[in-house]
Amino acid sequence: MTLSADEIRDLRTSIVQLCEGRLADREGAELKSRLTDSEEARRIFVGYEAINALLELEVPTLEWDDDDVSPPPAPVAPLSAFGSTWHGANSYMMSHELFTGYIVATVFFAIAALVASQVYMTQYQVAGNSEYATPDSSRPTSLPLEHNPEPEIVSVGRITGTVDCVWVNTNDAPFRDRVVQGDKFMLKSGLMEITYHTGAKVILQGPCTYEVESTAGGYLSLGKLTARVEKKSGRVGEGETRRLANSTSPVNPASSSSPPLPLSPSPTLFSVRTPTAVVTDLGTEFGVEVEKSGETRSHVYRGRVELRIVGGNGKDDDQVISLGVNETARVKFDEAKIIKVIRGEDAKQAIAFTRGMPRRVPIKLFNTGIGLEEGANDPHWQFYSRSDDPNFKPRPAVAVGVTGTTFMPNDPTHSQWVSLTGELTALPTTPTYTFRTTFDLTGLRPGTAGMRLHFRADNFVSAIRINSRNLDIPWQEHSDPFATFYCAIVSDGFVEGMNILEIDVKNYHAGDRPDSSVGPSPIALRVEMEGTASEK
Repeated sequence: MTLSADEIRDLRTSIVQLCEGRLADREGAELKSRLTDSEEARRIFVGYEAINALLELEVPTLEWDDDDVSPPPAPVAPLSAFGSTWHGANSYMMSHELFTGYIVATVFFAIAALVASQVYMTQYQVAGNSEYATPDSSRPTSLPLEHNPEPEIVSVGRITGTVDCVWVNTNDAPFRDRVVQGDKFMLKSGLMEITYHTGAKVILQGPCTYEVESTAGGYLSLGKLTARVEKKSGRVGEGETRRLANSTSPVNPASSSSPPLPLSPSPTLFSVRTPTAVVTDLGTEFGVEVEKSGETRSHVYRGRVELRIVGGNGKDDDQVISLGVNETARVKFDEAKIIKVIRGEDAKQAIAFTRGMPRRVPIKLFNTGIGLEEGANDPHWQFYSRSDDPNFKPRPAVAVGVTGTTFMPNDPTHSQWVSLTGELTALPTTPTYTFRTTFDLTGLRPGTAGMRLHFRADNFVSAIRINSRNLDIPWQEHSDPFATFYCAIVSDGFVEGMNILEIDVKNYHAGDRPDSSVGPSPIALRVEMEGTASEK
């Protein structure tokens, strides 16, 4: 089911409200229904949640250059550490508890329905068969049913990283991070990392087609992968299986069109099967490449591998070769035998593999008024324009002093309110006032970037744009005091190099129409941001 633009916008709004803990029961039920009915909706949801998870777990202390204009800010803390200043933290956790409740309720309902249907059908079959209608000592007390074992779903690991992934088919993009036996990944370009429960890590390098065949390996029919095997004590997750009745899901092992993985020398070893060979680790890091012709190349970076020819017609002692560090072997499809072995340091240049996922680093962002004294110009934020003055010249926003209980107190270590001047100057209510900041993604991959913005304005924010692209933002009530943040998540729209973030502020009550008869009133904005992206 393909979602319309309006449906996608409504879905994103619901997800943001979920993150903030502002999703009512009725809207929560609607969100659950959308996620149940639409794979595209589930993908959008997982994308937002993935960004939240990355920002929760992977935003370390930012590094600041000595020539920064503003004093260095305090280290970036996890959301839960912001206390009363960061009001989104507790609601974020509550929203996850709410959504978990929806999912648990759905699972219990499905189980109850399944059990009820099985009991009803059994009773119906017994009552409708005269031979078994009145059980006694000489007759069976239940109807013998044909035993059809349900297919097993075996969890083998998780997707632990993606970079600029483009899929052969759009619908093939995974909507969960769990990897199960039978999953097939077809990358047109980009990188994806799978971490098996056994400790093995596999990096797929597009274009690539890889099928997960067991807890100890998979089938590479095209492209490149790098495997790094780090043994764990025990085989965690090996027994993590469940049954799925009448499964037609692509995770069903029975759907695999390739033959079973040949046995490794030991069930604890990790193997990669190709059309012409099986490469088995003996405690190592190695790369495997399969060309369109089916020709297989393998190169060893650490340890040793055993390379076994599949379907060859040579002698038995020619069918297996052991490769050590910096050794490469190539198996040609039409002859099904090893035709070349490269040894020594020169082999490093024979095949180029990606040996590690690009590191995620924080995007250098500046909150409003960070590190400034009240009344000081903000070198990173501009009061950029006002809609009633086409000749308005951009000027630095100013950290504005606030008193009383109307506004949440300024905190120079995290953020402060900014306005046109150092005091809350009254401005007309009809224009739109635009604030702007920039950030640089040079050296980073824009497609991997993600940001989270917490914002509040007097009176309200009417629009937020990344590089002229509008974001979905929540509805904002006009209420005093201005003591809580609203949240917006940015998952796309980034570009290489310099990026522009603009925020429009309205100076009248949300939901009202601008009225020139209403006298001027103060205007102020406060923003806190964090984000990460992968290095090139």
